[in-house]
Amino acid sequence: MTTQEAELLTLTQNWFDCWRTEPGSPFDVERLRPLFDDGEILVVDNFDDKVVVLKSFDEYAQTWNLSGFSEWKIAPVETPSVLISGDLAVITFVFVGQGRSLKGERRAAAQHGTHVWRKRSSGWRIVHEHLTTDDAAKFLNTRA
Repeated sequence: MTTQEAELLTLTQNWFDCWRTEPGSPFDVERLRPLFDDGEILVVDNFDDKVVVLKSFDEYAQTWNLSGFSEWKIAPVETPSVLISGDLAVITFVFVGQGRSLKGERRAAAQHGTHVWRKRSSGWRIVHEHLTTDDAAKFLNTRA
């Protein structure tokens, strides 16, 4: 594994970690801001039976919150795949999210993800995020 691949896997793990909440600790979407490019980005997600298209981190922050959850975490099903070409990198992954609603109900979700990262003078930044929902039970039954 190259140094750049290791760096990108660490950044991807940081992205997963930013989605973690614990009881009594509210979700803070601003923790994700340093991972995204400052300019125009493109985010496409079909979570919750609708397609969301976002073009800036500010739109991202306004759209995603976990106000209906008392706790939530996501984790990759397997080690994400990394492909680097010049100043661009593509990371693909599948993750499962699990948590508890404010009413105490257990919830789970799974998504296939692609992040396109661009190397800037300040480091690697996400310029594109695409997430497609899948059946969480399929992955939860196969995880160790």
